[in-house]
Amino acid sequence: MTLVAETVGGALESSAPPRAATGLERLRLAHRALPGRARGDVRLRTRLLGADLEAPVLLEGATREAAAAASEHGTGLLLAGDVLAPDRPPLLLAAVGLQELRAVDGPERAERQVARLDADGLVVRLDLLAQVSAGGPEPPRWPIEAIAAAAARIAPLPLVVRADGCGLDAADARELRLAGASAIDVGGGEAHPGDPHWETWGVPLADAVAEAALGAGGVPVLAGGLRDGVEVAKCLALGAAAAAVAVAPERLGALIADLRVAVWATGAAAAAELNQGYLRAAP
Repeated sequence: MTLVAETVGGALESSAPPRAATGLERLRLAHRALPGRARGDVRLRTRLLGADLEAPVLLEGATREAAAAASEHGTGLLLAGDVLAPDRPPLLLAAVGLQELRAVDGPERAERQVARLDADGLVVRLDLLAQVSAGGPEPPRWPIEAIAAAAARIAPLPLVVRADGCGLDAADARELRLAGASAIDVGGGEAHPGDPHWETWGVPLADAVAEAALGAGGVPVLAGGLRDGVEVAKCLALGAAAAAVAVAPERLGALIADLRVAVWATGAAAAAELNQGYLRAAP
């Protein structure tokens, strides 16, 4: 077993649900046999959306256990749902679906959700493809207008827009930036895994991160749905500012330790130093 796998301690469970290919399997991290520093000297701290995080990680979860884990490890909590937890992480983001913003009072509902959870910002989940696939109406321009209205309503708090699992590209990132998004989460390629109707659809996660980073114009890009520290490191190298991770709360510490090993083994002194020069094509 490799050092990274030992550090993870089984963060990747065999029972984890399947997902579509992310494109990260096409990439390997560069490796330094002589990293030049101790693992403990590698810096993971980052500042994201006005919050100081111990690692560039946001835990996906809607339970008290997730809130407690994020608080313990100094990470963000993404898609907080309706949890009112006593343990408050450094960055707590409430969440609404884009369809909820379509109502006449949609922006006001979003503002009330943020206030009710005493959140530091809001995540708007794009769910257009799911709505259309279910026979819903085809949207014209209203999604961008709704996002812009919600961003203005909750300002100066940040608004994060999260893709629906089929990724997005540089043009989407530019539109979302102009609409007032404070960060753009490209999603995690988790939509419709194993469904042959969708298996060739969308922008793979690795490509979405790189393209969004080009189109975002300085707005932070997040990579969603990741499951281990090596995936997080690869996405940071592709241009992500942080990653949303889909692991059980008790595995969060192991994932962060795994990220530290991955950064250390590239020879980088800090996670923030990673760039595409630290990536190699997989054979």
